[in-house]
Amino acid sequence: MKLFITGMLFAFSATSLLASEKSTSKPNIIIIMADDLGYSDFSCYGNTMVQTPRIDSLAKDGIRFTDAHTTSGVCTPSRYSLLTGRYCWKTFLKSEVVANGPALIRPKDTTLASMLKQVGYQTSFYGKWHLGFTDKAEVDYNVQPVRPGANEVGFDYSYLMPVGHFYAPLVYLENGYVVNYDPKDPITIDGNSQQGGKAATYKPEDVTPHLTQKVLTYIEENQEKPFFIHYSTPNVHSPITPSAAFKGSAAGAYGDYLMELDWSVGQIIDQLKKLGLEKNTMIIVTSDNGGAPKFNPAYNSNAPLLGDKGDLAEGGHRIPFIVHWPEQAPAGVVSEQFLLFTDVLRTFASLVAYDCKPNEGEDGVDLLAAFKGEKDLYQDRAVVIQSRAGMWGLRQGDWMYLHGEGPGDHRKSREKYDLPHIALENVQLYHLKEDLSQTNNLAKQHPEKIKAMQKIMVEMIGDHAIPAKKRKKP
Repeated sequence: MKLFITGMLFAFSATSLLASEKSTSKPNIIIIMADDLGYSDFSCYGNTMVQTPRIDSLAKDGIRFTDAHTTSGVCTPSRYSLLTGRYCWKTFLKSEVVANGPALIRPKDTTLASMLKQVGYQTSFYGKWHLGFTDKAEVDYNVQPVRPGANEVGFDYSYLMPVGHFYAPLVYLENGYVVNYDPKDPITIDGNSQQGGKAATYKPEDVTPHLTQKVLTYIEENQEKPFFIHYSTPNVHSPITPSAAFKGSAAGAYGDYLMELDWSVGQIIDQLKKLGLEKNTMIIVTSDNGGAPKFNPAYNSNAPLLGDKGDLAEGGHRIPFIVHWPEQAPAGVVSEQFLLFTDVLRTFASLVAYDCKPNEGEDGVDLLAAFKGEKDLYQDRAVVIQSRAGMWGLRQGDWMYLHGEGPGDHRKSREKYDLPHIALENVQLYHLKEDLSQTNNLAKQHPEKIKAMQKIMVEMIGDHAIPAKKRKKP
């Protein structure tokens, strides 16, 4: 009898251990990507006018990165890089964004979703897409379903806005089908103007509550298997359209919109706790690029950084990045580890023991150790960052090189700053550890450093700098 009980206890312990190992080897993953959120918009990053307690709680119990960056000062290229681990300028899109145009990610490309799907994850996407659809020059939303899109690049389920709540058409696509589509009222798009589709058109102020509920429902219905959720909220991109429940912020409507974002994140946290999933779920909260202060008159959402959304200056691409991963990411850590959006794919690959091929996430590195509190990983590597207008920059260690004048967005002549080399009086060099606000251009003091960084940048970019009209689509 004693031997039987001992054997049963051993079997139970072994089973529990295996269950524990399985649980920790494949945590649920939720990426919450805000839109145009500035570096200092969360109170845990310094906002004193608007409190974001639910997001702050994730930072308090996890890791808050202070040197995290998108690959571009604008959303389409940075969103592409997060999902693929590749620089967007390797595609046909060399600058700016796509709208109702061809799909930027091809069905054969490896993405976070397709990779995680291969190792047993259920994958879903909610919210702003802004990565194009189909292989046509213009998207016809009357052809049902609208494909290829999110489902063709690895997402089992998608419920998305084609571009965002600021750009036509203002409809949801569920797995490629226009929600509430009426063939008797076809949708016509002329630039950013929509005609038709009355039954399918949503109200911008209803989007965040609606998407939040969709995410909560998905979590409840898919809790038995590991899941990956990419939740791309409209907050806090203009137009500033918080729902009626969020009014009265000291920062006006922008603050209301930020409070709504914090509420949405809190709803997801509460759902995970309710279902007993919190300890086995990694939550990442971040932004697709820097803030756009012209829509927020109350304070500078990028302070103390120079520049805004679209810029090559730090305010265009240095963003909040919080990792909450119970029992894996140490609590209350403020990390100075450099992180680029391209790193996420290889980091997740390491997490789930996926062996990346050379052309999968090739522009990123594995920072899983940084997600567990380590730092100073790959700190001297060189990475390329772009402005919205396509101006080039190179970050290496604490140095940031800008291949042109000014903050970098919407310059009058792109040809003026073409690769490979331009005069010292037209470039910028900053040592960010000593000058985070980029007030002291050191280009003329370090001509050899400029020369070396130009050489690295030109070699990294190669022929991808050729204008899109002269290249074939990949």
